[in-house]
Amino acid sequence: MIKYYFDLDRVSSISYKLERESEYKWYDEIKPQPKINFLGIQYGMTEAIPAGWGYEDSHWRYGPSYFESYKQYRVDLATKEVFIRPRVTVFLGYKDSYTSYFDTDQEAQAYVDDLISKSKKNFQVIIEK
Repeated sequence: MIKYYFDLDRVSSISYKLERESEYKWYDEIKPQPKINFLGIQYGMTEAIPAGWGYEDSHWRYGPSYFESYKQYRVDLATKEVFIRPRVTVFLGYKDSYTSYFDTDQEAQAYVDDLISKSKKNFQVIIEK
């Protein structure tokens, strides 16, 4: 666990991103298939590609354990979807910042609201869609 202590007067901006679906999609196993040359002659077999999450047109597949080491992902095994968790980035001046990830959008919004209510600054909200 990492604890960040900071002066709220140093907060220059706060970025809050809602949970969203990642680019990872579930792909079923692709079984080996015969290789056929331009004359229609079979000359071997393609390699099998295991089931798992991956990108379109990629032969790499990742299992659920791949995402366990990344705190920014949430894997839904029931629907076979990978989500990017909601995150809040607090900027403390020119270069200093830190990012926190949350389990739900509501937790992240409550954290932002708490920061704003304790600050003496008047933050303006810009929503980018």
